Amino acid sequence: GLQRSLLRHIWNVVDPDGIGTLITRRQFHVMMRLVALGEAGLLPPLEDDDDGTSTDSAGDVLRDALGRYSHLEITLPTFDGFDMPSAAFLVSTYSDAVIGQDDDDNGDN
Repeated sequence: GLQRSLLRHIWNVVDPDGIGTLITRRQFHVMMRLVALGEAGLLPPLEDDDDGTSTDSAGDVLRDALGRYSHLEITLPTFDGFDMPSAAFLVSTYSDAVIGQDDDDNGDN
């Protein structure tokens, strides 16, 4: 898996206000894309500040990588020790969810 320091940097990019949770689908998509880029070896090593926190330059590097590799189709991220539920299970569990609707769209057309 990815190093904790890289995961910390990724989290700081997707949660810049430090809320502690992802509140939009877009944040989740960016997080998964960055994890996939890291697993594919496309992210450079990033450094922490002396106190172990993410540096601003690390965030800039990650945001730059999103743009630089946006054209690539890469393998979805994997998670050790986690069995992905089947699509049928997800659909039955979240049957009220609207698939493919943007977070900003409230469904009123």
